[in-house]
Amino acid sequence: MMRLIPLLPLILAGCAATADGEWPSLARRPGEIETGGRAEPVAEAAPAAAPAPAADDATVVTAAARIADIARELAEVEGRWARQRGATDTALAAARGAAPSTAAWSKAQLELSRLERLGATMGELGERTNAIAGDLAQASAAGSVVKPALDSAGALLGRIEAARAEHLTAFEAAQRTLTR
Repeated sequence: MMRLIPLLPLILAGCAATADGEWPSLARRPGEIETGGRAEPVAEAAPAAAPAPAADDATVVTAAARIADIARELAEVEGRWARQRGATDTALAAARGAAPSTAAWSKAQLELSRLERLGATMGELGERTNAIAGDLAQASAAGSVVKPALDSAGALLGRIEAARAEHLTAFEAAQRTLTR
């Protein structure tokens, strides 16, 4: 559920505006003209059929490709992160009890910094995915069918958030073990 919260304002923004970007009017419509205190019912005209969006809407296709690229980048970053976590744990074990500014302590600090950088990269991937979700929300407001791509973006955000949570837990624990 927490994965969808960043997307919720973007999705709802598309629901508030009309297709031409205007806010709904509060002016009276022809069926709402009052006579003697009560509105007279007026038969509603059939709504004009909206043009069907193209099956290969460029925005949606581009978004799907960008999501796939980010998913590949995330897999690569996760692999690098796992290797870096091993190197960080090894350096921390060697620095256990070492005084600050010793070679072992400095090496552990360096490895910890490298681990943190990979966590920041995961955060950047999340920001890019959120931007794509925003583009999809705008495309949805314009009439494009975005559900499959938006579902992919949501699933990717879930993976990123899980990886970030694992990173934060491991990083904070590693940081506590390094004496200052």
